[in-house]
Amino acid sequence: MPTILRHNDLDVPYPPVGIAHITKDITDLMRKDADVTEYVVKMGAQPNSNPHLGTIVTLMSGFSIAKHIKETFHTNVRIEFLVDDNAPAETVEKEGLVYTRSLRFSVNDMGMGKDRLFLASYKRLFDYLTEFTGLAVSIRRDTALQMTPQVRTILMRIMEESYIFSEIFSPSDKFLHIKVPCPKCGFAEKTGRTLKWTRINHETLKLETMCFEHGVFTSQLSPTAGDFIDTNTPIADVLQTALFIEEDKEFDTKTILVDGADWSGNWATDILYRGLSKLGYAYEEIPQHFYTPLVLDWSGAKFSKSIYLKTGFYDYLPAELLDFDLFVKTFGYEKLDLLWVDVDSWVTEPKKFFRNYSVDYFCKLLGI
Repeated sequence: MPTILRHNDLDVPYPPVGIAHITKDITDLMRKDADVTEYVVKMGAQPNSNPHLGTIVTLMSGFSIAKHIKETFHTNVRIEFLVDDNAPAETVEKEGLVYTRSLRFSVNDMGMGKDRLFLASYKRLFDYLTEFTGLAVSIRRDTALQMTPQVRTILMRIMEESYIFSEIFSPSDKFLHIKVPCPKCGFAEKTGRTLKWTRINHETLKLETMCFEHGVFTSQLSPTAGDFIDTNTPIADVLQTALFIEEDKEFDTKTILVDGADWSGNWATDILYRGLSKLGYAYEEIPQHFYTPLVLDWSGAKFSKSIYLKTGFYDYLPAELLDFDLFVKTFGYEKLDLLWVDVDSWVTEPKKFFRNYSVDYFCKLLGI
């Protein structure tokens, strides 16, 4: 039967969905791995702004899941925050080609790298959540992950078997979007169409591409040496998850991935799981993946960080919902406590976790 709970002077419905029918607690989905040495809960974000409500909810969910795992299985749990410093920060178009410069290579007027500009806000949120859970956070950067021998070896295989992987990672244009940042300015041709590669020896590829300002340049890719090579999100997602599988095997850990529900559905099945399968990984090796409830706007669309950064579409909402630091400055931690208590209750009641919530719900919950 559907559940309706009295919550903050509102009747809140919790209609049952498929997975909520057969689970009383989300850790019921994890008991098959309860004998591992350590769980590692991983979640990430693009640090191109201070955390907004959707990001805060996802990160709170990750902390809550980690806390609940520790309490349920009485085992070691670590949290890793994956910083997507490869996210584009600047874009230019030259002669019909689009070039992007990532947060890692971009700086503000004060000379600070844009990949570090907003991390202080994330760390303040983490400090707050650590107080409730006793769980600290370590930070790993995407650029560092992509320089590991495991990732570079798999990337070379993907490039050499592009006839297999291009239709997975680029189902419309059937082209691998692999790019090499210019060593002088950091811009990279977005689609990778100008990239050419040849094998130098059994473990090294020579790459040649072009910069709109500095012309043609070459680089190398090998498991243990060479230049940084960037990819689009589908390839990066599979590369990272493959790395986590290998690390779990090496260290007897179990990775738990926590993402917003916008990464579930066809992305998970047709991109992530299919890509890993083509690389030879069995389904049983793939990390447990929890997709947190989406925060939706009035139209039912995802409460989007990219939309509010580029437009004034959310100007009708309290500005505090768009900026963690402003939220705390205006309301203090009292309303953040309300939000944490609500999110923390989701993981023990699947009917609350496996659903989405509107911005209106949170406004009513917080009384703003």
